[in-house]
Amino acid sequence: MKRSTKYLLWSMTAITAVVLLAVTFSLAGERASLRAVRIPAVITGNALFVQLREEPGLTSPISDMVERGSPVLILDSTEVGAGVWFHVEGHEMSGWVPAGNLELGSVEQ
Repeated sequence: MKRSTKYLLWSMTAITAVVLLAVTFSLAGERASLRAVRIPAVITGNALFVQLREEPGLTSPISDMVERGSPVLILDSTEVGAGVWFHVEGHEMSGWVPAGNLELGSVEQ
């Protein structure tokens, strides 16, 4: 391979690497800014009270109990196994709750 061809390939590789790094940092910044958004939601479920967990997942210790119909703010989300969990906070409580126990929107007061 000619020297100029090698130089061209290395230059293209370096430019590609820089662009990929820039995109990665840009997306990481967008993800961090999304975490600053607090989405209103309402606790739902079949029981009168829903368990909040210290960490996402059914095996995590219970951190609090919240009454069905209580308004909360969604702070974050994550996938655990086949389910989605939301980190929520409300009046003097916070914890993780499965997606099936939340409804987006605010409570009319």
